[in-house]
Amino acid sequence: MVESLQSGVEPDRLRDAFLRDGVVVVEGVVPEPVCDAVIEATDQFLAAHPPREDRQVGHGIVPLHHAQALWDLRTLESVHEVFAAIHGSRELLVSVDRVSRKPPDVNRDQHRSALHWDCDPFTTDGLATQGVVYLTDTAEDQGAFCCVPSIYRHMPAYRAHHANAPERQRPRFVESDVVRVPGPKGSLVVFHRLLPHSSEVNRARVPRYTQYVTMGLAAAEARSVTARLWQTRMPPEWAVRQGVPNQEMPEPGDATLTALGEQLAGVRAW
Repeated sequence: MVESLQSGVEPDRLRDAFLRDGVVVVEGVVPEPVCDAVIEATDQFLAAHPPREDRQVGHGIVPLHHAQALWDLRTLESVHEVFAAIHGSRELLVSVDRVSRKPPDVNRDQHRSALHWDCDPFTTDGLATQGVVYLTDTAEDQGAFCCVPSIYRHMPAYRAHHANAPERQRPRFVESDVVRVPGPKGSLVVFHRLLPHSSEVNRARVPRYTQYVTMGLAAAEARSVTARLWQTRMPPEWAVRQGVPNQEMPEPGDATLTALGEQLAGVRAW
C-alpha cells in the first residue's frame, strides 16, 4: 500500500512518507485545466505524427518536451512545493521530460515492461527523485505506475545479497511484491531512484495520459544545460539516444516561463 496525501500536506509528513516507502502519491497537485492542456498538446502532436504500431515504446512515450502546456505544468508552484518538501530546499532544478499516452491493450496480447531502475542501484546513493503526473483519473488496471517498495525498504540487505549476481541490475522479486499505484487526475507520484518501477499494461477502455517531471538540487553546469534546452527547444541528450520515433530537433513553439519557472529552468538564479 502506497500512502496518498493531499496537496499542501505538512512538509515533514510528506518527506517521511517518501523516505519510508520510496514512493508517495500527492493528490490535487496539478489543476484540471493544466492537465487538460497537456492532453490537448499530446493529442495534437500524435495527430500530426501518427505512431506506428510496430514502433511503440513500452510506456507510450511521446517525444514532446517543449510545448507551453508542459512547461506550465512542470513549473507550477504546487509541484515545486512537493519536491521542495522532499529535498528540504526550494532552490531546485526541474527536469525537461516527456509525456506518455498509453492506449488500451485492445488485443490483450501485451506484457508489462520490465521493472527496472534508471540508475545503478549498487553505486547510487543519496536522495534522488523521479515523478509522474496522472493527467486523468488512473485506475490500477489503466497502465498505472507500479513498483516494488519492499526492495527499496531493505536496500542494504538487497545489495549485500545480490552484489555478485549475474545481471544484478535486474530486480529480483516475486509478483506478490509488486504494488500498483492508482490516483485521481492531477496526482503527482514521486518515487526514489532506488525504487524498482515500471507501468502496467493498460487493461482499461481509455488511454492513460501522464507527464514525467522531477526536481532536484543541481550544480551550475546542470542549470546551464537545462536553460539551454529551454532556449533552443532541444530534447535532452538521453532522450535523443533513445531514438523515439518522430522526435523533432528543435521542437516547434516558444514557451514562456513565469518568474519561478525561470529559476527552476536555470534561466535565472535563485
